[in-house]
Amino acid sequence: GHPQATHRPPTGHPHATHTPPTRLGCRMSSAGQEPRPQEAMDLSVSPRAPFPETIPAAEAWHSRSHATLAERVATVVLSALVLYGLPAVVAWVLVLGRVHLLVYWLVVEVAFFAWVWGVALPSLSREPLRPEGPLRGRAAQWTSIVDNLEDVCGKDRYSLAHWLSGWFEGAPAERVKRGNFVDFVATVCFNKFSRELTEEEAGEAEDMTSELEARLGHTFPPGYEPGVVPLRFFREPLGPVYHRPLLFYGVMTFLPLVVTRIVFTHVFRLRRVQCPDSGLFYWYRPCQKPKSCVQAPLVLFHGLCGFTGYMAPLSMLLRQGRGCILVELEEVSMRLVFHRPATRSGIVQAIEGALRRHFSATEKPPRPAWRATVQESGAAGEVWVEQCCVLGHSLGSILASWLLQDRPHLCHSIAFVDPICLLLELPDVAFNFLYAQPRLAWRHTLAWLMHIIVSTEPGVAYYFRRRFFWYNQNILPGELTRGSEAGSTSEQRLPKVPLMVALSERDELASAPVVRNYVLRHVEGAHVVWWPRTSHTEFMLYPSCWRDIASWMDTSCGGGGAQEEASTAQLAAPGQQEPHLKPSGQGRACVDAEPKVETGVAKLEKKLHEGINLVLLSAIFVLALSNLAGGPPGHSSLCKLTLAYTFMDSVWIAVRPKLVPGQLGILVHHSFVMALLIYSLTIGKAHAVYSSSLLLVELNTSLNMLRRLLRHPKWCEILFLVSWLALRLVWIPAIAVVFVLSASGARSFPSLLSRIVPLEGVNAAPVPSYVAVVTSALAALQFYWTFALGRNVLKRAFGASGSGEKKD
Repeated sequence: GHPQATHRPPTGHPHATHTPPTRLGCRMSSAGQEPRPQEAMDLSVSPRAPFPETIPAAEAWHSRSHATLAERVATVVLSALVLYGLPAVVAWVLVLGRVHLLVYWLVVEVAFFAWVWGVALPSLSREPLRPEGPLRGRAAQWTSIVDNLEDVCGKDRYSLAHWLSGWFEGAPAERVKRGNFVDFVATVCFNKFSRELTEEEAGEAEDMTSELEARLGHTFPPGYEPGVVPLRFFREPLGPVYHRPLLFYGVMTFLPLVVTRIVFTHVFRLRRVQCPDSGLFYWYRPCQKPKSCVQAPLVLFHGLCGFTGYMAPLSMLLRQGRGCILVELEEVSMRLVFHRPATRSGIVQAIEGALRRHFSATEKPPRPAWRATVQESGAAGEVWVEQCCVLGHSLGSILASWLLQDRPHLCHSIAFVDPICLLLELPDVAFNFLYAQPRLAWRHTLAWLMHIIVSTEPGVAYYFRRRFFWYNQNILPGELTRGSEAGSTSEQRLPKVPLMVALSERDELASAPVVRNYVLRHVEGAHVVWWPRTSHTEFMLYPSCWRDIASWMDTSCGGGGAQEEASTAQLAAPGQQEPHLKPSGQGRACVDAEPKVETGVAKLEKKLHEGINLVLLSAIFVLALSNLAGGPPGHSSLCKLTLAYTFMDSVWIAVRPKLVPGQLGILVHHSFVMALLIYSLTIGKAHAVYSSSLLLVELNTSLNMLRRLLRHPKWCEILFLVSWLALRLVWIPAIAVVFVLSASGARSFPSLLSRIVPLEGVNAAPVPSYVAVVTSALAALQFYWTFALGRNVLKRAFGASGSGEKKD
């Protein structure tokens, strides 16, 4: 075992490896404070690292595949809320309470349900299975499985019993008899049931079983145990599949797709084209600075659910004018598209063709390139085709490994983020994604969402149960390195191209500690980044994780230059010394670049927020003006629309408070507005006219957004100040005074107020005292904002400065 594994492993731990109480892979401050979750430790120069103590003991496979009654009830309730409750609320807001529109929507949903369960899914179920045999050959495939299993069991102490139990759906390893294991071998190497094997194939399967017994020192009991079957998800039914309403696809797929296309087209300046060879779609842009940029173009393979979560990281990866190719995987993006599968040959053809079409030239570019022969008008010629920097996340890591295996000359460097293409011989990925039931604990929240939204979606379920032949999706050390594993020299264990592997400590799919040690053992010089206390795909939430990826890509792809070397981080345990772990220069460079990068991302998000608000608030002002003039859509409909907008904007500001200055005041203002809108929609329908009256102030808010976006032109400043005075300091206070007088029992109002404020509402019914109080607080908030605006203007005028100054 490892010389530092002095502590006894906890009972039931499948990996049976435990380290002293250190924080390996985490940076500690001088005061010993805990690091932030997104701080990563570069392990590229460290020896084989033992498991950190923060890895919890794994639960038994059986307990993870068989949920309790409470967990089953919770799954049903949560699924109903997410899949049906939220779309129903959105539908009610969209139809503005009109019953006939709601009936039309229900008819459409029924028709969609009939199409999914009566046409789409039955046709997929009837589609014949096209099994793939092992691409490396049966003998070589089985040898690689046993090699990797022997490696992790011997050096990481991954339990063979745990491995057997995982591949047999949680059955105890003692119940797996020889006949059961031969059934597993038949599934993996022959893609058949054991009863379907020929005599020659049955003998070969017996020999493979004997090979595993001899090399791992395990003897299977003779016979066959009924009910103990291996995971054969590509021969099982498509379930569990949960139906999703059409509106769910509209909110979760169509709207993100529209936003993604707008951002890709107008912000990143990408173009969407279809590969003529494979029919797959991809986005691309050429290098924005072809003569000066030295960065190889980026090729990105996304994970499940499309490009939605990658827009912020891409803003960092595509800086400095880097070219890119972003491949769309429609069948796993919740689009119900099944006729364009992302096959191995199709992916390789699409990337090779895209590089030849968009990244080739007759003269050698300043970026890494290779010479290719092309046929034009019957004559052969040579062009320079640029190499690419490949990035694969989660499922995309498999597609990235295809490109490295089949076309290594196209790859200048490759990065795997939360990869599942390594050690697929272990049951973790297949079991955790397809069979594990989420637990009733906060730390399993992501597993709940993955189970409800992702793994039970028809398109995703079809892909993994009919097209995911795991034994052909993994990549072996010999395919990552320059030489075979038979050679023991360091030269042969060097990667073919610069390699980065970024792992999340709490990955719910793969066994991240095992994968990390596996890479450090077999690939010399691999850049391994460990993100403490992060889950699968959680890196999208942390800009520091994006920097880890972007910094390595800039350096490995010719854009980073010399980096300053960081000081050595020494982590010690009581009673013994841990080896020195030296963070790479990239880590220090990333930290230094943090303010600049985060400011750029924050500016992009601020502009997006202000642009959306400008459009929506202008529309609300126009509708309010139309209501007061006696036109459509009516006070009640406008109240519902404004209530939905105000709630969503409040959530956005609460999650991202740096979007706006004075966010606390804005949240208080939104609370007052929502309270008044709810009153107008429920018990105060006679006073709904005042909701439209108060919403006229959105003209001033729209002008405020407009002057910021246009960089404060004089005409916009004048309109903004005039509307501020008229609406915020006269109009809203006048309505508040009318409400106070009506709540105090007054039946007549001063003539000045009657000329400004419509009185039909208060004449029909008196205003409750609590409504008058909320409206008065809203008016007081306008005067406070006026004071803050004037203070800031005076500070700028007289040259005052200070860290506490607010921007209007």
